[in-house]
Amino acid sequence: MMKIKQILGLFPAYIMLSTDGNILETGPYFDRYKNDVHPGVSFFEVFSCQTHWRLEEFSRVPELGHPIRLHFLQSGALLQGMVIPVADRYIILVNLIPTAEAIIKGELQIDDFGLGDPLASGMLSIIMQQASLEEARQSSQALAIEQERTSALLDRVSRMAGYVAHDFNNFLSIIELNSDLLLHDRTLDAHLIPKVQMIKETAQRTSETTYSLMTLAKLKYDSRSLIDIDELVEKNGNFLRTVAGPNIELVVDLNAAGRHVHAAKGALLNCLVNLVINSRDSIAETGRIVVSTRVQRDESKSDLPVGGPRAAEHVCIAINDTGSGMTEEVARQAFEPLFSTKARGNGMGLASVREFCREMGGDASLWTLPNIGTTITLHLAAVSTADLAVPQRSPVEVDDYRSIEVSGRPSAAEGASTRSVLVVEDEPYAREALKETLENLGLRVVVAASGSEAITHLKRERFDFLLADVMMPGMSGLVLARWVAQRNLIEQIVLMSGQLPAAEALDASWQFIRKPLNEQRIRDVFCAIS
Repeated sequence: MMKIKQILGLFPAYIMLSTDGNILETGPYFDRYKNDVHPGVSFFEVFSCQTHWRLEEFSRVPELGHPIRLHFLQSGALLQGMVIPVADRYIILVNLIPTAEAIIKGELQIDDFGLGDPLASGMLSIIMQQASLEEARQSSQALAIEQERTSALLDRVSRMAGYVAHDFNNFLSIIELNSDLLLHDRTLDAHLIPKVQMIKETAQRTSETTYSLMTLAKLKYDSRSLIDIDELVEKNGNFLRTVAGPNIELVVDLNAAGRHVHAAKGALLNCLVNLVINSRDSIAETGRIVVSTRVQRDESKSDLPVGGPRAAEHVCIAINDTGSGMTEEVARQAFEPLFSTKARGNGMGLASVREFCREMGGDASLWTLPNIGTTITLHLAAVSTADLAVPQRSPVEVDDYRSIEVSGRPSAAEGASTRSVLVVEDEPYAREALKETLENLGLRVVVAASGSEAITHLKRERFDFLLADVMMPGMSGLVLARWVAQRNLIEQIVLMSGQLPAAEALDASWQFIRKPLNEQRIRDVFCAIS
């Protein structure tokens, strides 16, 4: 016969009775009810036998036991098992029959069930699933909160970058315009001319950094436009070198041969900055980052990921570093959302880069070796030569630092004694520099410091041109331009800002000049529309 303790170990609940029906011992299910079930209490005061047992019937139980079903009055639990006579006592071994109410209320515990009980296994599985779901919910909630905080921080930084860059553009406009005025001043000492040119060139170089800041200020995917990839990388090379830091050499190698892509410029630049930051973080002390471009034709796309774009040509932008590289296991997960090897990383960097490329109709690929380095390549479909040949006249084509072709057009100064322009600019020094520059072009100039002041002038006289800053306190330049256009008060409207407004916000007949301003850009625009 098995030992009593071994038998008891197979059941989650047992009751030991004396021959007179008093409880001698209980356990382990009944341990939580010690105040109500304790030695000396009559068995029939605590339990009712659903099979109508009587005390004298215990004496007739065979040695191998007899089935019994109990109702525990204290908890309402149902118990079933067997009665076994042992020497001068009886042992009732029972399993718990859980009620739906007990399950719903969560009153059951895992040790209420016997070893190997299928119901216990099912409950354990449910408990584990609930714990996993709760852990996943808490992790998702924490990630969502962190992403919301990060997004809010990035949004504040973005707006701040935009505001700072806007002010910088105004200051640079003042420097460039006044440098131009000094260079046209015949009374300027000859030895000062190189110094003024140096000031002007420095302002132009600084404007490239403000341009990058303004582009990065648009963290969402802005409207798509045709982008000359080599020009974009070259123009932002100094900014990327600043991002890489003083201890890392950043080299630009341009071989896209003037190929264009149709993509969101701000988001593309944001991807490049993110990748340079990743490369910088992978380099322990000193190292090298190479930002290169090339054209990849259809027949040579062996490194393009499966399912990637299949256009005739692709422009590839590769960011290669001499950093720590990745193991094969890490490389397989590198583009997966939420995967990060950084202690405080959110795992969205490379995932967002690939998502951007795919949204633009391309893809991203990775090559890496531990202790050798990593190369991330963006594959973007090249715009065909035929598409580029189609004239794309738009109100914002004077964006970037290119000048409009004005050959054969008369200058504004020729016979322009009756041509007038209303300049609306809230920065006083920029306003005065603009006034003098436009007067040198032969235009009659009236200035206003705000939209409301401009409306006062417009109610008194008519002008041929309106030149208004987009970002101004109170009435913005866009609102003023719409007010003027609705009343057909001015023949030509020109807006200026460091940040390109959304294309849908501009009328097809309007022109746009991006700050910082200089004499050549102003001359080009006004010669083109005169």
